[in-house]
Amino acid sequence: MLKEYSNLAAVIFGKTSIPFAQSLFEAGKYFSAIGDYKRAKESFEACLQIQQNKLGETNLAESNTYLELAQVNARLFPEKAKENEALYQKAGNIIDRAIGQQNALFADYQQQAADFYISTQKYDQASALLSKANSFWESALGTRNIHSADIAMMFGRIAYSKSTYSEAEVQYSKAKSLYESIYLQQTTSFHFLGHSQTGESTLYAERQGEMYFDDEPVYAQLFELCTRLFSIAQFQGKNKVLAGHEGRV
Repeated sequence: MLKEYSNLAAVIFGKTSIPFAQSLFEAGKYFSAIGDYKRAKESFEACLQIQQNKLGETNLAESNTYLELAQVNARLFPEKAKENEALYQKAGNIIDRAIGQQNALFADYQQQAADFYISTQKYDQASALLSKANSFWESALGTRNIHSADIAMMFGRIAYSKSTYSEAEVQYSKAKSLYESIYLQQTTSFHFLGHSQTGESTLYAERQGEMYFDDEPVYAQLFELCTRLFSIAQFQGKNKVLAGHEGRV
């Protein structure tokens, strides 16, 4: 499907067009998702070249390409910390010049850059960016929002990496509480559905009598939540995903 999309864009609009650049961007995200970072890097670089030729070198559309390129570059070349940092900074500068810093795009950039700084053990830089991003999200959405939950998880990672375990406990507990308040308004459970003829089983999620299978967006959302909560539970040394939920989320 992705190849057909790219071929169609090339035939209709040409290989130097913005629609073709968008197909390269989507291909890059696909390759990144499956761990083929070399092909992802090639796709993002090709996309960026077209964007710069058509839109100039500081167009807002290029900020996402720089962020994606920065992530795959960091995967491929973790030793090139300065080069990877420059890609994140380029994305942030583009957003700042185009629409300023008080917006969702800049806050998202701050979180992604903070994740990079955590991976390179630059915890002070990461903390500063996360604090600013969280301030924006709470101002825009209130204190109970998914972005603040993600940021609390990242603060937990920082504290854990610095061996300040009591602070890590505080941050992970905050993240857990936010995830629960956002997602667990109704109890959701995971089950296996057996097939008598094939002997295979399918995992599905159930909420309020509705069944969500693993090819549905709601299932992916719920399973991601389960994974996040389980990582917190592991840190806390618990055997259950959620205390009091008996393996239900």
